[in-house]
Amino acid sequence: MLRPQPKHPRPLPQEVCHTARTATVQGSEPHPRIVPLDNARAFYRYTTAIDRGAIDRMSATCCGDAALMLHRKGASVKAGATMIRGQLLDLRPLLEGDLAQLETWAGDPEYGGVFNTFALRLPGAIRRAFAEHGYLTDEAGRLLIATKAGEAVGDISYRRVTYGPGPGNRVYEIGISIAPAYRGRRYGAEAQRLLAAYLFEAYPIERVQASTDVSNIAEQRALERAGFTREGVLRRAQFRGGAWHDLAMYSKLRGE
Repeated sequence: MLRPQPKHPRPLPQEVCHTARTATVQGSEPHPRIVPLDNARAFYRYTTAIDRGAIDRMSATCCGDAALMLHRKGASVKAGATMIRGQLLDLRPLLEGDLAQLETWAGDPEYGGVFNTFALRLPGAIRRAFAEHGYLTDEAGRLLIATKAGEAVGDISYRRVTYGPGPGNRVYEIGISIAPAYRGRRYGAEAQRLLAAYLFEAYPIERVQASTDVSNIAEQRALERAGFTREGVLRRAQFRGGAWHDLAMYSKLRGE
């Protein structure tokens, strides 16, 4: 659930008040990050730049009450309005036009494959979740994976995990699915590397983790290429396909 937003958002610092398009942000200067807000799906807040200049801001003005204006007018954010850019592909927030593709993937056993197919979902669950929080909050998020040509090839997600009370014990766990036609192209490795970098820059966390079936060799290799380290095995941690399965646990620490 999103927190209620102030009626008049605080203006951004002068150094970040400019009209996009800015392809690269140097150093650790603050810049706005988009999270969902009603119909606009856009609300600016402070964070720091990803070290590789991965966040590219497009088609929006960040001065003064721009975010409030988007909300009042019920504007929609254009595709590619904010994205995390890589060499092979980009990650971007989901838009309403992506929901049909997500529903198609959700109903396709080949998309989830043997390692990511679980119980059936109620029809319309994806659209209800999008209407509620846009799949982009501090607790959890889901991003579209797209080629440089804009073609959707999968989705990647994150969720907050806690290992004790207080904000200092929070980490994020990520997960990914790639469409069968696009597997074997190292998209998974780059997508997970980009998302981990983003989470470290956007939140004061020390650890990003991921788990996968011990027999999912392709994903284990992708995580290792993305800079993750295998820590061990979670025995019989996941029930799927009528049986319990062991999971290999991977992590990446800040600075690794």
